[in-house]
Amino acid sequence: MDLDFYKNFLKSNYPQACQFLKQKHSQILFFNESINLPISIYKQMEKTVQVLYRLKNNKNYQKNLLSLNLSFKTPPYLQQKIEQNQKDSNSVLMAYDFHLHDNTVKLIEINTNASAFLLVNSFYQIKNLEYKKSLEKLKSSFQNEWNIFNNKKVNPKKVVLIDKEPLKQKMVLEFFMYKDFFQSMGWDMEILDSKDIKTDNKYQLYTPKDEKIDFIYNRSTDFYFKNHPLLAKAYQKNTCLILPQPKDYFLLADKNRMIDWMSKYETELKEIRHNLLETKLLNFNNKENLWKNRKKYFFKICQGYGGKMAYRGANLSHKKFEELFQYNSIAQKYIAPSKIKDSNQEEWKIDLRAYVYKDQIQQLAGRVYQGQLTNFKATGSGFAIVKIKE
Repeated sequence: MDLDFYKNFLKSNYPQACQFLKQKHSQILFFNESINLPISIYKQMEKTVQVLYRLKNNKNYQKNLLSLNLSFKTPPYLQQKIEQNQKDSNSVLMAYDFHLHDNTVKLIEINTNASAFLLVNSFYQIKNLEYKKSLEKLKSSFQNEWNIFNNKKVNPKKVVLIDKEPLKQKMVLEFFMYKDFFQSMGWDMEILDSKDIKTDNKYQLYTPKDEKIDFIYNRSTDFYFKNHPLLAKAYQKNTCLILPQPKDYFLLADKNRMIDWMSKYETELKEIRHNLLETKLLNFNNKENLWKNRKKYFFKICQGYGGKMAYRGANLSHKKFEELFQYNSIAQKYIAPSKIKDSNQEEWKIDLRAYVYKDQIQQLAGRVYQGQLTNFKATGSGFAIVKIKE
């Protein structure tokens, strides 16, 4: 995409993001051709989202997870929330990532703090396609979660987007887009490094300038707040709305859940079992067999993200395989991504991302790439528009 054209678009719609672009180079990666998706496939994606949301809210499911011999210790504050059946918020920008395979979709993983929604939405807008509904749905979702958290129905006075060293993150442009987005809702928003958040003796959170924080949009990949005790306490005491929060990650996005779904919950998941992938926990009992059959699997650490510590078995060295056993790791049946050709007949791999709130898909995006992992290193790769076809 022409960068000057995109800057002009941002200037009209996201002025602070545009201002940031002038100061620093930022990745803007779009694949210029659309992906046509049969409606039958889209309905499978919808059903997968709906069934897993229903399972997430099943109290027996929540408590059963606490009784499992988990490969990591559930944080006490999270265990308390589940055991006491405390009401919790819903993560707004979740993502369900799928591969297409033999006229069906296979769920690869779930994310609670997915990136690129606003970037993709802007691409739909530039292409003169439907975008307003998904943008309004996003606003409504954030507003709804705030209204539930704050019974007074008064807008938050201070919203903070946090991440580790946010200005160094590759999606930093979108952080500034969110600053414009929240301010269009009348919410004052600031981008802060998560380490700079302060607290008082009642676990209320504050900015470095001692401004009380009402709502944190959390882009940190410390999903259980292991390195953020202030966030853990604020979440436990409900002194601040934090989205996304660890409970949704525990119930849906931790890759351990994909093992549980394959071995349990046959009745609850019978409608979507064909959309799930065989997944195994790496342990010393199956080590020899997994190494022997490694070409059939994709290996990942359970709390990984963004392709970190993720390897296709066919390319996995024995050293890396041994290293995976130092972590909580899984082996997932390898399903090759589907492929498309662009107008120049160059071949690309694709996967599909559904941005989700509760049990509703708000926006679709394709991710078009080359190589082993879903990344955009190849020239011409990037996010793609998805058109649903009857």
